[in-house]
Amino acid sequence: MFRSARREREDTDRREREKAARLHALANTVGRAANMGPADLLPAPKDVPGRNAAVLEMAHGRPCLLIAVPGCHGLRDDHSTTVACHQNEGKGMGTKRPDQYSVWGCIACHQWLDQSGAPRETKRARFLSAHVRQVDYWRHIATSPAEPVRYRNGAQWALQMLNATPVIDLETAP
Repeated sequence: MFRSARREREDTDRREREKAARLHALANTVGRAANMGPADLLPAPKDVPGRNAAVLEMAHGRPCLLIAVPGCHGLRDDHSTTVACHQNEGKGMGTKRPDQYSVWGCIACHQWLDQSGAPRETKRARFLSAHVRQVDYWRHIATSPAEPVRYRNGAQWALQMLNATPVIDLETAP
């Protein structure tokens, strides 16, 4: 009985020393954690960079810009399946590229981009050429009075995030 009580006390002492060492290391840290106590240390919330619902919404009913497969719905003037297709480069499992790196694509082309066995370089080239067209569409939408304000703001946001060349209205330019 004496032996087990001694072991418990040694274990408790060891845990206290480890806790004190962690607190000492915390006190010597620089940055955000330096001004916090141990109770305040929680995981930082994940950033959700580059999300804009209007950029995703405005894809509905628009033409397919990927035009990657012979069965492309955009070639048949069927724009009912068009969605924003995100670039597949520079992301990890369970993450998605920011919305400014998306293009309008029909369901067939979106499936080709995400799930086909086409070579990476082919997919990259197709996406990049579609993205150039996408930026042109966003420039048009950003200045078109016929578009809803929400879509104009979303297009302007995407252009700003891409640091794209500003749109010049030739009618009001000096």
